[in-house]
Amino acid sequence: MSWPSGSGSDLAERLDYAAALRYLYEELTPERPGGFRSHGTDRARALLRGLGNPQESVATVHVAGTAGKGSVCAFVAAILTAHGFRVGAHLSPHAYELVERFQIDGGPVPGHVLVDELDRVRPQIERVEEAGLGRPTFFEVTNAIAFGIFDGTADYNVIETGIGGLLDSTNVIARRDKLAVLTPIGLDHTDVLGATLPEIAAHKAGMLPTGGQAISARNGADVDAVIAAAASYRQTQVDFVDLDAAVRHARVGRDGTVLRLAGEEEMALGLQGRHQAGNAALALRAVRLLGRRDGWAVDPSAVRAGLRLAALPGRFERRVVGRRSVILDGAHNAFKIASVVATLNELYPGQQITWVLALKHDKDLGAVLRAVAPTAAFVVATEFHTDGGDHPSSWSHRADDIAAAARRTGLQAVSAPDPLNALDRALTGSQPSAPVVVSGSFHLLAAIDVATRPR
Repeated sequence: MSWPSGSGSDLAERLDYAAALRYLYEELTPERPGGFRSHGTDRARALLRGLGNPQESVATVHVAGTAGKGSVCAFVAAILTAHGFRVGAHLSPHAYELVERFQIDGGPVPGHVLVDELDRVRPQIERVEEAGLGRPTFFEVTNAIAFGIFDGTADYNVIETGIGGLLDSTNVIARRDKLAVLTPIGLDHTDVLGATLPEIAAHKAGMLPTGGQAISARNGADVDAVIAAAASYRQTQVDFVDLDAAVRHARVGRDGTVLRLAGEEEMALGLQGRHQAGNAALALRAVRLLGRRDGWAVDPSAVRAGLRLAALPGRFERRVVGRRSVILDGAHNAFKIASVVATLNELYPGQQITWVLALKHDKDLGAVLRAVAPTAAFVVATEFHTDGGDHPSSWSHRADDIAAAARRTGLQAVSAPDPLNALDRALTGSQPSAPVVVSGSFHLLAAIDVATRPR
């Protein structure tokens, strides 16, 4: 979809966009683990109610889970777009630019569209605060912006949850035709969602639509039982999908990943890694359900085109720096890091990789380093700064602490607090035949984006 250009000059538009970013990052309540408990979804609902409930205007695919949410969203949106639908996708977090969170037909909206929608939302932000619900958070406001942009524009919305599901501020859609999709569930945000997989699953399943339909990746029996119980309580028809066969039979090489499903032609994927075959299979099941439900035919050629064209910044993203291969991946917990490691093992068998690593303060550093260890020749530990203020959840682990923990895990490691210096040390101190992998946080990827972006 093409958007009309803004009414002002390019310079004026850039200044307006910069001002919008300052407002969102500096004047709204920062996100804090557990902070959503204080009002649940009440504040988000109040914000949207004052805007005319734009979240109710478009049929929606709502995606929750621990790993693969963004990839499943990207595949679903790309397949629907290839069928000729206009598709709004709200993704989080972004890797490099805020507008990545607001996608129409596979591309981020222009900055002036974000600015215009924020201008419409801002008066309602003040009203919500005056009503005693507190100042809306960055995530609540970006949700409202996304729903507003898509209202009247999209045929389908694809919405990614932030944390959990039950109390996540995206869980405000009352339409009975909302299709919920649950990706594989692992341990993450344990301080908020619970210490066990069943506890986390209960939170994720809180976004199932009452009287609607859902698709869930199979996990273990205990997790599946929790999801089935939540579906029964909400009278949701849930279809469990075993992704093991898709993952096992995928073909993975340096030229890409190919999905191979029984009785179907091979389908090339735009996202790299064996785990992406599982994400693509889950997305395809969701699209086929939509076609049956909404009365349109799923076109195999459009499916192949959508899977091939799906893209997502910061997920096993390859760049070249001085003829050296650099892989950027925002995996931020051991569950996701393990998928990166598995892909590295297939693409670079037997090679030892140099990692540039930084993580937020609330991540399990030991678990991440144990996941990295099988492929790591060397770790260059670094750190980053966020816009989250002085709350501990906004801090990264100190580079010295990451390096010390890596050495305790049996890895060679050095500390380089500045991310650009860390990347330079990794490139100069590693074997040219092997890639340098930058991972642990999208904040880290953003910090080195300019230094690695193709000119």
